[in-house]
Amino acid sequence: MSFSMFLSRIGLRLTPARLKPLSSVESLARYLGNPREAAAVPEKLAKLCFVEHREVRGFPVVTLTPRKNANGTHVIYTHGGAYVMPIADYHWGLITDLVLQTRATITVPLYGLAPDHSVREAYEMLDEVYATVCRVALGGLVILAGDSAGGGLAIGQAIRYRDSGVPTPNGVIVFSPWLDIEMKNPSIDELTRFDHLLSAPALSAAGTLWAGGLSTRDPLLSPLFDSLESLPPVFVYQGGRDILLADTFDFTRKMAAIGGDVELRIYPTGFHNFFAASTTPESKKAVRHAARTIVRLSRRQDTVSMPVVQAEQAV
Repeated sequence: MSFSMFLSRIGLRLTPARLKPLSSVESLARYLGNPREAAAVPEKLAKLCFVEHREVRGFPVVTLTPRKNANGTHVIYTHGGAYVMPIADYHWGLITDLVLQTRATITVPLYGLAPDHSVREAYEMLDEVYATVCRVALGGLVILAGDSAGGGLAIGQAIRYRDSGVPTPNGVIVFSPWLDIEMKNPSIDELTRFDHLLSAPALSAAGTLWAGGLSTRDPLLSPLFDSLESLPPVFVYQGGRDILLADTFDFTRKMAAIGGDVELRIYPTGFHNFFAASTTPESKKAVRHAARTIVRLSRRQDTVSMPVVQAEQAV
């Protein structure tokens, strides 16, 4: 473990519960009573890219195209936040790094959040965003990506497009994905003592709000319950001190067992969304690998066959 990761973990552990909305049901309730505003596109990213703002079904969508050397690859990035919190500065930081390292055009849909909005509205919006990006890409590479709840949405979209007969993306790249909103995996208990950011009851409560009456085992909410057949290659970056690791393991094993193209890289000392600690070597290594994966996919558009790795530790 790097010293900077050690300091990041200490800081996270010492952060008051009131500043960690997903650390308990009580913290979540306090947050919902006074939610924060979405973070704006940072100046650095605006200088790096042409920034297009538009609305899809009443919700903002931001498209970022590199001003120099754009390579024609398109990424749709759905941010995390347990479906109740808007995009944050650290999400924009990750997006900035991906643009710098891949020269891809990245579209960021700012979908509606619970409790005012639900999963049905999000997918209706994302369907339209995906159709537009595919049309603009003109047959080029389209990748879905996201973190935490947004990682669940990215995989959920691939499932939805497979089932509806829409051409699926060329790949899916997710960080610390939330794959089962029920949070009933027995292995979660073993991980709870290491996770100072998330609690299963808080996530379950947020997930129920987001479901809007839909079954919590619907694969569009909880991709773990899908067959996972005929999906594009999925690349997962996961911290070892994150309660979501339990379902990530099960998801990876399940997809690998049916012969799916899936790669899981575990950073044992990383916490949930450890990429937010962007100065740590662990975060830099994960983001750098994700960027290389995007570039690798863009050079191999004639095939979707990728190596299957059930649990590759990367320190």
